[in-house]
Amino acid sequence: MTIFDFVVIGVMLFSIALGLWRGLAHEAMSLVGLVIGYQLARMYSHALGVLLPAASGPEYVRVMVAFVAIFVVVVFAFDAVAWMVSKLMVKVGVGWLNRILGGAFGSLRGALLLLILTWLGGMTSLPQQEFWRQASFSRPLVSIALEQKDWLPDSLAQRLHY
Repeated sequence: MTIFDFVVIGVMLFSIALGLWRGLAHEAMSLVGLVIGYQLARMYSHALGVLLPAASGPEYVRVMVAFVAIFVVVVFAFDAVAWMVSKLMVKVGVGWLNRILGGAFGSLRGALLLLILTWLGGMTSLPQQEFWRQASFSRPLVSIALEQKDWLPDSLAQRLHY
């Protein structure tokens, strides 16, 4: 096992534990935020990326920065709404079921985060590094990332080097 594998395990364990702790109401809103954040980032990253100063790098780097920025802003906005919904759910008292279903949603979030991290890593020289090539989880994640690369803007999908 390499650092890559430990990061994958850590992301999944942390995400599932967070889901168990926060519960379904918060996790559902967070998942919706991830999906909408992704869609908005995909739709508007190129338009925002070309508006960034040329001094910040080549166009594909600016589009990648814009994609991440849009995604993060939307996720944080949904997280604020999720916090409010979660406070309301405490009053309802859905109990252990809320927590277990939150863990399931946490696993979905962790898987999506790993997909995004694999895409971002694939746009760098990381896949050629020894820790990536020797990792147990790298092949399945790269396989999924390649199967789902149509979800990326074309200018980013062309930059994947696995």
